[in-house]
Amino acid sequence: MKYSKNWSTPIGRLELCIPDDVRNKLIEAVHHHCNTYEPRSKSLFDYNEQSINIDELKEFEKISNELIRYYLTNAYDITETDKLSIEARAFTKYADEGKETVTDYYQGFDGVLVYYLDVKDKCEHLFFDPRPTVNYPADEKVTVYEPKTGTVLIHPSYLWYNTKSFV
Repeated sequence: MKYSKNWSTPIGRLELCIPDDVRNKLIEAVHHHCNTYEPRSKSLFDYNEQSINIDELKEFEKISNELIRYYLTNAYDITETDKLSIEARAFTKYADEGKETVTDYYQGFDGVLVYYLDVKDKCEHLFFDPRPTVNYPADEKVTVYEPKTGTVLIHPSYLWYNTKSFV
């Protein structure tokens, strides 16, 4: 995993390759979830009779938890992360080609893991640090990544972010 310190904030980035059949089932589960529930009303990891592709979701939940442990260990020098109780929740969103997601942040959570299941063309993931500071002008508090299919970004939840896709 690569780390960049932005405004003293560690942002983790890696490329996670999962088999196409599993990735496609996760995409199917995300679309089903987005069409079944209001945004942020229910975690994708809260399995019930309406959930689909539960085996793939459970496996991805395990992978997510391990990535979070790895991030905490390396970005913050936290030792003994195996003793940490990590609860992952999965809120789904997707942007159609040529669209962008709403600028967002997740209050009430410690961190955010974003996994790009499918990027058709060029895409930008923008981070905004909303914390006021004299040392960094506002235009220097934006960082842009160009994710591709398989990109994972992990960051503290106070960062605002959005995704822009291009046709």
